[in-house]
Amino acid sequence: MQLRNDFKYALIEEYKTYWNAYDNPNEFYSDILSMDSSMFEHFTARRMSAKGMSAVTELKLLDQNTLWFVIYGKTKRALECLESINQDNIKFLGSKHRLEVKRKIIDLQDK
Repeated sequence: MQLRNDFKYALIEEYKTYWNAYDNPNEFYSDILSMDSSMFEHFTARRMSAKGMSAVTELKLLDQNTLWFVIYGKTKRALECLESINQDNIKFLGSKHRLEVKRKIIDLQDK
């Protein structure tokens, strides 16, 4: 999967399901948003936080069962702050709806 290289770091939120298959990242994203109002609020807050720190968000369909919500940032510290917000709540909501949720920060300059 090709990620942008105009930022130093990326926070990747991975959403994986084995119950549905998707061809379009927007369809997968829409299904996640409709699971619970907390998911909608989570992604809205994510996009607003990214905008506030001059970061960029992107949806990527890794395969038919895996969606990446990527936040690109210039500093690792800012992304580390975002990484821990709502983590347990989102994992719980995901498991309730048969969705695995993982997060990781990667250094885009190591490639």
